[in-house]
Amino acid sequence: MAPTRPPPNVKSKKEKQSTAKEDDIAAALAHREQEGTSFRTLALLFNVPCSTLADRARGGLSRKESHVHQQRLTPAMEKALQDWCKQLDDWGFPPRMDLLLAMAKALAQQRADEEEDPTLAGLGKRWVGNFLKCHPELAAKYGTQLDRQRAYASHLPTLRDYFRKLERLVRKYNLKPEDIFNMDEKGFIIGRSSRAKVVCRAGRRPPRVTQDGTREMLTVVECCCAAQYMLPSFVIFKGTAQYMGWHSETSDPDAMFACSPNGWTDDELGLEWLYHFDRCTKDRKGGSDTRLLILDGHRSHLTLKFIQYSIDNNIQLLCFPAHSTHLLQPLDVGLFAPLQKYYGKAADDYIRNTRTGILKGTFWRFYSAACRQAYTKKNIASAFRATGICPFNPDAVTRLITGDTNPVTVPTSTVATSSQPAVDILSQLKTPHKSRDVRQQTQLAIEALRQTGDVNVAIAVVERYGHTTQTALATAEIRGIELADVRRQYGGKKAAVTNRRVISKARVINGADLIRKMDERQEVDRLKEEKELRKLALGKLRAPSRGKKPKVCSKYLLLILVI
Repeated sequence: MAPTRPPPNVKSKKEKQSTAKEDDIAAALAHREQEGTSFRTLALLFNVPCSTLADRARGGLSRKESHVHQQRLTPAMEKALQDWCKQLDDWGFPPRMDLLLAMAKALAQQRADEEEDPTLAGLGKRWVGNFLKCHPELAAKYGTQLDRQRAYASHLPTLRDYFRKLERLVRKYNLKPEDIFNMDEKGFIIGRSSRAKVVCRAGRRPPRVTQDGTREMLTVVECCCAAQYMLPSFVIFKGTAQYMGWHSETSDPDAMFACSPNGWTDDELGLEWLYHFDRCTKDRKGGSDTRLLILDGHRSHLTLKFIQYSIDNNIQLLCFPAHSTHLLQPLDVGLFAPLQKYYGKAADDYIRNTRTGILKGTFWRFYSAACRQAYTKKNIASAFRATGICPFNPDAVTRLITGDTNPVTVPTSTVATSSQPAVDILSQLKTPHKSRDVRQQTQLAIEALRQTGDVNVAIAVVERYGHTTQTALATAEIRGIELADVRRQYGGKKAAVTNRRVISKARVINGADLIRKMDERQEVDRLKEEKELRKLALGKLRAPSRGKKPKVCSKYLLLILVI
């Protein structure tokens, strides 16, 4: 049987020729184990020196393996760094070169402290370049600038790359529609109604429709699920505290209300919304342990706290390509347009009928009514279907660009199924991320050792298990470094407080707490009025100052006069 060379793999341009040579050596040694071919014949067939094959067969190391002891980072640490870069790249915001170097220096410093060897702490100027050469799966590239991204928003390679990432995450974590979410912010001008056709005199210019002069801005953060339901709204008012007049018609106890100086979201409110998202979706029915949150590249979504909380709570993030939300985001494609339409119609009817403006206290009435009309199961399902997310169908988006009805195939990853011999179990040992993964990997290792009596296989299983454990520890060190950086940058900051009479000094509060606090405040006001009335009846109330009148409810005065 004549030996056959393995088909060449598609590799990075920056990979050295030594990588291809190592593949040839591995193929030659594997063929010798199967066929018993001599070293001289293999050297001719695979174009590898005969002495090199003989040395490797006797247990010799490659050039890369022989220099491992000279590296500042262990192979497990480098593997954890590689996985960290890939994860951030899949989320849509790959790390910069300086951020990668800073993380590597922090890991090297930790290793130097553990081994009490100061020489392990420093890294050379060319470390990042050498790291990328040793890991051809990674590459350094210039990020596309904003102006060019606008042109590439409808670029097919960009869209295909997004759908590849989406499919990879869905397959990797076996995600169901109950596990896929999309969030976005929607800005509202309180006193502005929607644009609509009106009936006017023929032959005249488009008429000017009178509207309320209020141009105050507020933001609503919405999140929809592929299982055809919406999460409670997260409303951000312009202000410094929560006032009673804003919530006179608040009726949803699950909704969240926040405030900011300009009515927009910021880093702190973005993190508060993530807490809200976690509370609402953690105990959902029918879903898996992992949740996929698809969102745009707003800066409040890219903070270290936001990313760290997502990692700690098993929330996978996927970022849309820049300036492509009009094609890829379900909220923009199928939900926000009818929401704006119904809210504008309700606001316009209110302005026409009452000739008064819309205030923050009446916003929730119109907005909640618009949500009930716009956020139907049919609209949510249509939005996810039109963006190709659920069911997974990239053609739904690419067809809008190319105008072609032929399907555009996206390469899919195949998962090999095999039996449970020791070698197959060895390939299943992966880096554990949770205590449950550690238990599963331990059970696999024990099963592999029981199935074979070969010492070499047993040693390979133990070495593989040790490597995955070291990689998990290195990953935990990376998370600790990120958390320490977050505490150093954001620790000690507090929200602004106000001395004015407000319902709550909390910057974020849910609807249930708002309703409870308003009832408590009304009860306090009622007791205060009754106390003043009793003092007035007994003649103990001090006379008010000039120009002021005591605040006494009219119904209680009438009761006193009757008595």
